[in-house]
Amino acid sequence: MAAVEGRKGSLSEGEGAEEPVTQRENSRGGNLVRRIITALALLPIVIGAVWAGDVWFRLLLAVAGVIAGLEWAMMFFRRHRARLTFLAVFAIAGLGLLLAPAGMMLGRACLWFVVPGLLVGLAGRVLRRPSLAWSGFAFAWTWLALVSFAWLRSRPEDGLFWTLWVLLLVWATDIGGYFAGRGIGGPRLAVRISPNKTWAGLFGGMVLAALAAVLVGSIADAQAFGPVFHALAGAGLAVVAQAGDLLESAVKRHFGVKDSSHLIPGHGGLLDRIDGLLAAGPVVAIVLAWAG
Repeated sequence: MAAVEGRKGSLSEGEGAEEPVTQRENSRGGNLVRRIITALALLPIVIGAVWAGDVWFRLLLAVAGVIAGLEWAMMFFRRHRARLTFLAVFAIAGLGLLLAPAGMMLGRACLWFVVPGLLVGLAGRVLRRPSLAWSGFAFAWTWLALVSFAWLRSRPEDGLFWTLWVLLLVWATDIGGYFAGRGIGGPRLAVRISPNKTWAGLFGGMVLAALAAVLVGSIADAQAFGPVFHALAGAGLAVVAQAGDLLESAVKRHFGVKDSSHLIPGHGGLLDRIDGLLAAGPVVAIVLAWAG
């Protein structure tokens, strides 16, 4: 991990300032259309890779890891060399994920992919090197999620079900939160971290995630859990996904960044779209690994 000074600034001037109602509503409508079009374009790629599993899904995860590494690097570092070094570490990890045995145990995967990042992050804290701390912890968080999904999909009997279950629930959380937050509004959830998020959005995401969990469970539940379990698990996972969203927002706000990048039209960067998955994936994988 490169040890250089991190970039910290303030959000661009005018952010959060009031704009004319008509202009604001038109902007929201146009952004919603872009979000829908982009989601429809990317959905077949993601679902296809998940369905195919094995190397195809791990290839998707590796590519996502490299893109996430690039976005973290742009956020953390000013110097071009430091960004390239950080990106190279993510690329090596992506190659390692591709070459790793498909049935690797979750604990061993974390030992190879997550522990090094944690050690670098802790070393950065002890040595008071912020760049080391940020880069190490970001690496650990990102690859904990990616290896969790790789392990989850590799489960021979129910890997496809649980992988789709997590994806659909997090997507439902985002959709329910978006429309409930826009339509109802009300008290803010975390003003200092993400001013646009509301409690109504959180509850809307929880409700839609619970409904999605019950629906998916009733169609293809490999473990025959009941609807009550799925509803509670769906609502709980929505809270976890929202926590991941807020954590990524807090990091962006610390560095004065509104979006992690402009890679995905209408959505911002990849990290802006997978922040909930970065939190939800490891939780589900760890619970299933613990339950056996």
